[in-house]
Amino acid sequence: MKNFKLNPIVTVLLSAGSGVYAQTATLPPVVITANPFSYAVSATDAGTRTNTPIEKIPQSVVVITKDIIDDQGAKTLSDVLRNASNVTAIDERDSNLTGFRVRGFAASTVIDGVQTPGIFHNQESVVNVESISVLKGPNGGLFGGSQGMNYPSSGGVVYIKTPEPTKEVYRSVGATVGSYNLKSTSFDLNQPVNDVLAFRLIGEYSDKNSETEKIYLKRQGLYPSIALTPNSDTKIVLKFKDTRNETLDYPGLPRAGTNSSDVISGIPRNRFIGADGLPPSINSSQGANLQWTQKLDPDWDFKLTAAQNKLNLDQVGAFAGSVIDAYTAMFMMPPQIGLASQDIYGYRMQQKFTSNVLSPSITGKFRTGEASHTLSAGIDYEKSKEVSFMKWSDPFGIGLSPIASNVNLTGFVNPTWIEPSGASLFDMSYDRKFNATTSYVQDQLEIGRWTILGSVRFSEIEIDNAARDNMMGASNTSKKSSHTTPRVGATYSFNPKVHGFVGYGEAVQTPYLTNFAAGVSPTPEKMKQIEYGVKFKDFYGVNGTVSVFDVARNDVATSNGICLLYTSDAADE
Repeated sequence: MKNFKLNPIVTVLLSAGSGVYAQTATLPPVVITANPFSYAVSATDAGTRTNTPIEKIPQSVVVITKDIIDDQGAKTLSDVLRNASNVTAIDERDSNLTGFRVRGFAASTVIDGVQTPGIFHNQESVVNVESISVLKGPNGGLFGGSQGMNYPSSGGVVYIKTPEPTKEVYRSVGATVGSYNLKSTSFDLNQPVNDVLAFRLIGEYSDKNSETEKIYLKRQGLYPSIALTPNSDTKIVLKFKDTRNETLDYPGLPRAGTNSSDVISGIPRNRFIGADGLPPSINSSQGANLQWTQKLDPDWDFKLTAAQNKLNLDQVGAFAGSVIDAYTAMFMMPPQIGLASQDIYGYRMQQKFTSNVLSPSITGKFRTGEASHTLSAGIDYEKSKEVSFMKWSDPFGIGLSPIASNVNLTGFVNPTWIEPSGASLFDMSYDRKFNATTSYVQDQLEIGRWTILGSVRFSEIEIDNAARDNMMGASNTSKKSSHTTPRVGATYSFNPKVHGFVGYGEAVQTPYLTNFAAGVSPTPEKMKQIEYGVKFKDFYGVNGTVSVFDVARNDVATSNGICLLYTSDAADE
């Protein structure tokens, strides 16, 4: 904090007759305050589920505030996460399938304390975002959902908090125009009714083209919420969402003519290699989130989180391939060669995902001798279901006809879209069910300059995976398993500005998008991380973390060498 003190001197000229007299007066001091750490966050619940100073969390944590998002003019989650090191987008080209990697591995997404399924979370927009935290490394000791289906958590967690109603009247309306014919509008309306009840409504609509011809993105979302505070000990917040993203699937450019060793010119970078009349790809979601916080006494709190999320993806696309070369290895896509010899294939993929979560917990503070404790315990129950299928218009030229054959990409004319029909060799479908009951206990102990964190989570997981593709037939596997995932760590304050830490954590994850060989049960993947480093807080004007880490993955599902859709569970990475 820097203070600047000004003592303004005002000179008053007084005229009396023919004389002029000068008189000076000193006004009260004016103090101008500047905060060089206006973006800095002192504490977060992302790393422990309790509000904990960042320097006392034995793990790398990055918190990005609403002020940063607004001042940077960030529009997407991808924009915001450029502020965090070791975070990269997964398939950023595809507005329907945006996910992230942390430290080289896929990360899960947590929204208001509830994990969402993989890359289909549909949370790319930041209109309804209050803050974003990135917790680096496996976190099976922290979130029950990281144990589940389609929750890639090897790299870490992207932890999103959304706004809630407040007791102040707030109105905000904005509009944006920009390149590629961008037109967007958003609003945020907060209205307290009385000291007990408040409403909030956040919404957005945007429409833009892209650097690729024909490709566009339309996004709309509505986020109503209600806050009820009947007394100082009780708070109930209920949030809803309804979102819809519409785009034209972007197939990318073929290797031929764009990225070959002997570069062949003739394919513009903005060319859409697809089909005329291609239906839009739509990603929609609906959800409700209830958070009830109840103070039991000055030192103990009860919290209940309940949520339901429904996600629907209907993705339709067309892409270029080549079937000139004979198959040299079974089920391998032949190389795409020759600008005048490409075939255009189509596909449709639909996924419907439903998740129900119930998480009661209790948190309390107490002392034992010289040590102070923050104890947390709770249960996470999750029940999820996914139904999906993918149909091809004869990929790779086996048995049926593509949309168009032997087209010349140099003078490319988009063929007319034909909906995939009939039976293709690579058609596939999935019906997955996942149930998990997880109990956990965590203790944060402070004694002197030390803060010691210890937690353990015990999970009972039941999965049922029914898969079918026309090439390999049906595969029905189910498995019940139990897992114990510990997390331990410690921080030491050398002084108020420098803090050392060491931490160890584990997690498990069930394989996803896999068709298991007959008689092979899907063994959950196991992940471990050890990390140690130093955190700086206002150290010569610097806030940050320097760390060294090691992440290990075991029981990683791998191909059995016959088909990528058939996996085994005997690999380590």
